[in-house]
Amino acid sequence: MTVMRDSLGRKVPKSAFVIRATELQMFLNCPRQWYILSHNGLNMEPAMTAPKLRFGTIWHKAMEHYYAPGIRDQDRLEAGLEGLKAGMDEGKEKLQLELGDGMYTHEFQELLRKDEDLLRALLDGYPQWANNEAHPRDLLLEPVSTEQRFLVPILTPRRSKSRAYLAVRMDAVVKDNLGHYWVVEHKTRGASSKVDDPQGLVLDMQMGLQLLALNRVLSKSNSDYNLRGVIYNLVRRQKPGPRVRSPIYGRHQVTRTPSELALLEDTLYRAYREMLEVRRTMNRHTHSFSHGLSQVRYNPQVWSGGYCTWGCPALNVCEAAVRGDDVDYLLSTEFRTRDKDIWQMLEEEMND
Repeated sequence: MTVMRDSLGRKVPKSAFVIRATELQMFLNCPRQWYILSHNGLNMEPAMTAPKLRFGTIWHKAMEHYYAPGIRDQDRLEAGLEGLKAGMDEGKEKLQLELGDGMYTHEFQELLRKDEDLLRALLDGYPQWANNEAHPRDLLLEPVSTEQRFLVPILTPRRSKSRAYLAVRMDAVVKDNLGHYWVVEHKTRGASSKVDDPQGLVLDMQMGLQLLALNRVLSKSNSDYNLRGVIYNLVRRQKPGPRVRSPIYGRHQVTRTPSELALLEDTLYRAYREMLEVRRTMNRHTHSFSHGLSQVRYNPQVWSGGYCTWGCPALNVCEAAVRGDDVDYLLSTEFRTRDKDIWQMLEEEMND
């Protein structure tokens, strides 16, 4: 492995403990589930997933091209269409691997066609909304970067460095007409959802971690920066038309204060210390994975009467560990090891 440097230009030690922004919430929800699925644990994923076109992934690809820095405003739709085609092609390639010839049935092809028509219609209607109706309008925003990976060290409560690092991937970073920086998050919502008054954006932990990482990078390179918060760019999965009354697109700004980011980093650091303890527990029980897993805390959901009924993919493995059963068979049938470890993934993304 070549020498890897973080987003501050510093060498990352081989002993580094890298936490992806997406896994903190998983760990806080349930350390057992985290250990099975995280790259810091077994680095596994469910063996069987529902074969379908990844609508959100394709929309993100279109937005990545649409907001690429240096693209003229009048050329953004064309760039977005190129991204849409690239995303569709990548999605179909993955479906081919999952389904083989099954993806060429009439029924499945019809589903693909409907999704492709919807994506194209949403993108065709997007510039008019983004340039004229959105707040803030695109014409007041300057794209700085799209789909960029940041890797920054996590500070301890005493503000010194630890060997833990935070890895985030941002949809986009923009600067407004006042010189303020914002992280942009593109989200697709269900057809019946509300994009004009969504819930829960203020408490979005993953986006807080993205701001934390960007704040560290900007403070290193620019002493006069002003990081404000997140711009959520929402789209509802319904084709625009004269009979559609509810908004299809929505844009919302959420600010975060420095004290909020400092509190979030303290939460991240405490979770990191507990993650280390989970790994130590499992390393002490190499003779019996089942017994080791039963020593790791799990988190029954209180709103369901104290039972784990929330669709956890590791539920069967977790129950087997509690019963003292051999979980190796369940792991081999219900999960598969991911193709890449964290270092391979980071090396590719940081180089890109």
